[in-house]
Amino acid sequence: MVKYSNLVLEINRLLGMRFIYGNISSKTPIGQSLIDIINFNNKGEYIIRDYEFSRLRMFVKHLQEIERYDIHLFKKFKKKIHIPSEYFGARFEINIAASLFRKKVKFSKTESPDFTIQNGERDIFIECGSTHLSQPKLGDIKNKIISVIDEKSKEEYSNPDTALFIDVTNIFHYMKKHLLPTQEEIKNDVKNTLESTNFGNVTLFTYMMNQDSNRFESIYQRINNKNTNKALQNFLDQYYPFGKFVVFNFFIPSQG
Repeated sequence: MVKYSNLVLEINRLLGMRFIYGNISSKTPIGQSLIDIINFNNKGEYIIRDYEFSRLRMFVKHLQEIERYDIHLFKKFKKKIHIPSEYFGARFEINIAASLFRKKVKFSKTESPDFTIQNGERDIFIECGSTHLSQPKLGDIKNKIISVIDEKSKEEYSNPDTALFIDVTNIFHYMKKHLLPTQEEIKNDVKNTLESTNFGNVTLFTYMMNQDSNRFESIYQRINNKNTNKALQNFLDQYYPFGKFVVFNFFIPSQG
């Protein structure tokens, strides 16, 4: 478990969290993940243990990238991670920020919308949202993503220059578990909902363990609106293009 110890030490360095049994940090989503890794190991469930380790290792990688590129932004995210009610939203924003840095995209971290992209003469924007259900029912699974789009569409940033990125890992985890509804049904529902808003795009992000390549990944489904601004479309075509990435053997965790 040397890799595990190193991971704990790096999380402590990055976030200043000490995971002593029963303390505040041990009760956070990060602390629970670390406990789960130990429990899976003790039960001999090594495959699930490794999945959980890979999930947390990706999170650390994203934090390291942001720390390297923009220490001030890193400190802002560090504060948000410590607030339980903001954890899942902050985790997804960290993913997107690290992705933009990796792609060498010039951006500013703003609020409402979350990211402003310097795109020549015309700025474009990304707003982030996340879906998380603790005790889901089938109706919740089917409607949760739609409700996020509806709620965000009421804001001033809902316009053809803005892409709405949504973390749907938790929803797709339960879809995989219960087999209904299908991802294609969700995509069609999102497309129909999107066309009644002013957003230029909705992109659904899912964290998953690619069992074929044995790596943890963040994949996406991109859905454009009819009114997508040309600058936004060009940006998405370059950095989040349409594709036919197919994974046959995968595991979707309950959270990213």
